Amino acid sequence: QFFLNAIHSKNIDFVVIGPEAPLVDGIADFLRDHGIVVFGPGKLGAKLEESKNFSKTIMMRAGIPTAQFQKFTKADHAIVFIENSDWKDGYVIKADGLASGKGVIVTQNKEEAKKAVYDMMLNNDLGLSDTTIIIEERMIGPEVSVFALVDKNTFKTIGNACDYKRIRDNDEGPNTGGMGTYSPCEWLTQEDEVFINEKVFAPLVKQLEIENIDYNGVIFAGLMKTDQGLKVLEFNVRFGDPECQTILPKLKSDLLDIFTACCNKKLNETEIKS
Repeated sequence: QFFLNAIHSKNIDFVVIGPEAPLVDGIADFLRDHGIVVFGPGKLGAKLEESKNFSKTIMMRAGIPTAQFQKFTKADHAIVFIENSDWKDGYVIKADGLASGKGVIVTQNKEEAKKAVYDMMLNNDLGLSDTTIIIEERMIGPEVSVFALVDKNTFKTIGNACDYKRIRDNDEGPNTGGMGTYSPCEWLTQEDEVFINEKVFAPLVKQLEIENIDYNGVIFAGLMKTDQGLKVLEFNVRFGDPECQTILPKLKSDLLDIFTACCNKKLNETEIKS
C-alpha cells in the first residue's frame, strides 16, 4: 500500500518493474488491480524464473529442447538418483527457487554432484528458504542469452548477449550473478536465430496461453549450443544484469514506445529496430 500511495502522490501512471523478486511477489498484479499500467509479468508468469521445476515442466509440455532433469525435496533421494544414473558429462544441481544468479552448481562427476546436494540441501550454504532442487544432465557448449518482448500471444526478439558467469580464469570457479557481457554473440548464426524463434519462443508463448498465463513483459532465454543443437538452460522474466547494459544501448527503437505497445497488446503492430 505504501508503494501504491507513493505512485499516486507522484502522479505515476506507468510502471516498469526491473528485479525478479517483486515480480515473483505479485507486485505487477497488485498495481494492475489498482489501475496502474505495468510492464512486467504477473505472479503466475514470474514462476518461469521463480521455480526451475515449473520452468522445466513448461518446456517439456511445449516440446522446447532442454536437458533431462529430476526434481527432489529430499537429499537422500537425490543421492540415490545420482548413484544410479549415468550422465557422462556430469550433473548440474539447481536450487528450485530464486538465488540471485548463484543457485547453480555445475559438477563433472558423481562425487562432486553428491557434495553439491549436501551443500545445498543439508548445509544450506546458499541460505535458501526452500531446499527443493532439480538435477539436470550437464550440457557442454557455449552459452547465449536471447531477449524477447511478449504480450500474451505475440513475441519479438530484441537482441542477444553472452554473459561470463564463472569466477576465476578458465571458467574454473563457481557461478556468479554475472562477471560481464558482450553483444551481439559472434557465433550465433541466422539459422540459430530462426530455430530460437520457431522452437523456443513460439512454443513457449503458445504454452503460456494454454496454461492461462497472460504474460506481459520480457522473457530472456538462456541457451547452450550443444553437439545436439541449441537447448534451453533457463528462462528469466526480466532484463538480465549485466546483459541489458549491452543490449539496450544498441536498440534504435524508442524503449517507451515498445513497452507501451506491449502493455496495450499491440506488439504485433510495432517494429523493433536493433
